[in-house]
Amino acid sequence: MRRQLLVVPAVSLMLLSAGMASGATLGSEDFGWTIVSGKTQCNMDYSSPQAIRELRHRYGDRFLAIRDGDARYLITDEALVRRGEEITNQIKEYQPDIGDMAQAEAKLSLSEQNHERKKAALKERRKEILAQIEANERRGRPTEYLEQELFQATTELQAIRGLEQNTRLSSEEKNRLERQRERASARVKVGTDKMEREMRELLETAKSREKAELLTEPGRE
Repeated sequence: MRRQLLVVPAVSLMLLSAGMASGATLGSEDFGWTIVSGKTQCNMDYSSPQAIRELRHRYGDRFLAIRDGDARYLITDEALVRRGEEITNQIKEYQPDIGDMAQAEAKLSLSEQNHERKKAALKERRKEILAQIEANERRGRPTEYLEQELFQATTELQAIRGLEQNTRLSSEEKNRLERQRERASARVKVGTDKMEREMRELLETAKSREKAELLTEPGRE
């Protein structure tokens, strides 16, 4: 049961990361945490994977690591770790909004991709191949391998044109997606700000009970 609490938020955070390209942020840049439980973990922008692997080696497979500015803290008290899971698990409430944000961002990004350079290169390649085929035919040389290259270049060019057509957005569609992204981002920010406040309170509680060990992050002096 405990593992499920960690896995589900991890899926939400993957979607959240996809939506963050719009400029939204998950809480503040100087605060984050990771909860580790067995083979699973939930990352809320704590630190590098290498740092977490080192903490696993030193402290086992059940802990809450918190980054507050330049300070790193490690909490292993079971009640506090469970409270950290409860706080982090709130991200599930925002899964629909995270999905809306990620979907809008993905569609907007695809519509803004520029394929002109690639198309120009493929068109030029097709001209070169056609010229080579014509020259070989005049000289009575085989053209099979050139025709195969021509087919590949033509197919790739058609695929790019199809992608452009399928991802092209009207002004109305673009505005709708931008509004969808902004509304979803605002709702998610309310939730993540609340989670951060509660995790900061947890850290202060842990400090007051001498349950938060101040760390030097592995790999740093």
